[in-house]
Amino acid sequence: MAFLITASRREQRIRIKLNAAKYAEGLDCRLELVIDMIRQDKTHNKIKISTNPENMVARKLYAKPGFYDTGELHDDEVLMILEY
Repeated sequence: MAFLITASRREQRIRIKLNAAKYAEGLDCRLELVIDMIRQDKTHNKIKISTNPENMVARKLYAKPGFYDTGELHDDEVLMILEY
């Protein structure tokens, strides 16, 4: 999983790699904590996540807090965005 935080003229990247076996171990709660941490920086208004297009488990996980599929690809991965 890769988080891409963007702002109008500034972009900051945070890369987080997760073990697929951990998906069933409260990963959605951990994702919410990361999102809350990122939202504290008021210079950003969206979070972009890219994931393997075939990884439906990850795509469903990201959709829970409000990420939506943009229909774009970023390095051959599906780009999803959460705007706040």
